[in-house]
Amino acid sequence: MTRRCFQILWLAALLPATAALTGARAAGRPAEEPDVHRMATFNVRYCNPANGDAGDKLWANRREFVGGIVHDYAFDVVGMEEVIGNNSDPQTGRSQLQDLRDMLPEYDDWAVEREGRKYEHNVIFYRRDRYELLDKGKLYLNEHPDTPGPGWTTGTNENLPRALAWVKLRDKASGGAFFFAVAHTNYGATQSGIESCRLIGRRMAELAGDESIVVVGDFNMRRADHRQAWLGMAYYLVDAALCTETSCVPKGSITHTASNWLPATDPGCRGSEFDYVFFKRMKALSRMIITEDYGRPIAPSDHFPLMVRFRLPAEGDTSISAASAGDKPAPAPAAPLYDLCGRLLTERPAQGLYIQNGRPTLVRR
Repeated sequence: MTRRCFQILWLAALLPATAALTGARAAGRPAEEPDVHRMATFNVRYCNPANGDAGDKLWANRREFVGGIVHDYAFDVVGMEEVIGNNSDPQTGRSQLQDLRDMLPEYDDWAVEREGRKYEHNVIFYRRDRYELLDKGKLYLNEHPDTPGPGWTTGTNENLPRALAWVKLRDKASGGAFFFAVAHTNYGATQSGIESCRLIGRRMAELAGDESIVVVGDFNMRRADHRQAWLGMAYYLVDAALCTETSCVPKGSITHTASNWLPATDPGCRGSEFDYVFFKRMKALSRMIITEDYGRPIAPSDHFPLMVRFRLPAEGDTSISAASAGDKPAPAPAAPLYDLCGRLLTERPAQGLYIQNGRPTLVRR
């Protein structure tokens, strides 16, 4: 029997998930308001049996559940990390990227490999029927961001090559356009993690200008412990965990997204909030950590997907946006989001912040 490991606080209902899944889903999409965009990040865990992934952890045994989450939770746009493009699964003879493309035939995608070969990709899947691709690009997270290469530090596993993929999409129904990016960074305590966040925050804010943007990914950081890395993003963009109108908290008050493979109901399920959604010039309606396990003893990946429901601003709307300063953010009157989100985090951790009528509003929970 399918186990639901969260409380539903959505304005629209989700379809019940089923334990038996197929690559092409026959069920319809959950009902949703037509102007709402369901955007997500999902680290799908790279395919590497040599690293201890066996049994239910093998890609061949969990891939249908990864694809099932995308369909069952009706992602309009999803950024995926750790998607392998060249190492074929020994049981299927196909790569993760090939399998995902086959399981998601109604989506187009933009895949960026992190080090100039066909190994580990950041991939953006977006609904072909809803969006038109206007532009796309990539950014390598190092001192020469136009060229693949290691990060800023020299320690083992601290300067792995990392990348960001971005697209500009137009909503075919409304004509509204927005940018969407997905990144995977090194650990937030390292110089590479810190500099990567500063680079992403600055370059994505510059790319979007006065237009809407969402940046998602596995940032390998904890908001309170890795302040320099987090502020590298929060100086320029809004952290959706602090600024949505509604937060959907799974049963058991799960707040982490790294799961160590365990279902959310397992007492041993502990981890860090490594996955984030940042944005600018959007209205964040609700945020949800998806702890769906389809009744299996392990989760579909070692990260829980994270979804935020957004509305694009109507013509003439104004919204708070982070000021652009330099590479190394510091508190300043010109950086309202730094001050608001920083104060909220340090002084009022039990409260929430969202944007109402173009103004930041504190909500006691």
